[in-house]
Amino acid sequence: IAIGMSKRLAHSICPEAVILPPDPERDARRFEPVLRVLDQHIARVTVLEPGRVVFSAWGAVRAAGSAEALAEVITGGVADGVGCEAQVGFAYGTLATLLAAQENRSIPANEVLPYLDSQRTPTLLLAVSTPHARVEIANCIELLDRLGVRSLKEIRELGRTPLATRFGATGIFVWQL
Repeated sequence: IAIGMSKRLAHSICPEAVILPPDPERDARRFEPVLRVLDQHIARVTVLEPGRVVFSAWGAVRAAGSAEALAEVITGGVADGVGCEAQVGFAYGTLATLLAAQENRSIPANEVLPYLDSQRTPTLLLAVSTPHARVEIANCIELLDRLGVRSLKEIRELGRTPLATRFGATGIFVWQL
């Protein structure tokens, strides 16, 4: 089941799923225990939205011994303390990190660019957390698709100036990702 999937399709995949209407307060309350677990290991966490955080991991990785050890400590702490599963990923850059977390992996610095180049443009939606930004990025992706730009490599080859000229702040955000 994925974000944006129709209820009918979600229920066909998982009939026992209960689909709740959006409730930001409920989500924040349910996510608070996860933040407490993270607070034991990470100095500063940025909450993108309940369920997704990013943080600079340099010190925590050093203290844990490796990225894999830190990921194990975090996932174990969330499982034991909160009773749910956590996905942890490490990479340089917000989008690469969010993608790495979906795969529970660590992407070395020298592999980030080829990894991002291989991604399709809809992966940009992973880095937005507000409905307005989601609409803006989706519109940008749709237009890029009509222009034949369908991968992050093609966006990178397009360049910052054309993105900023056509899409303004949204184009600059896409370029930064």
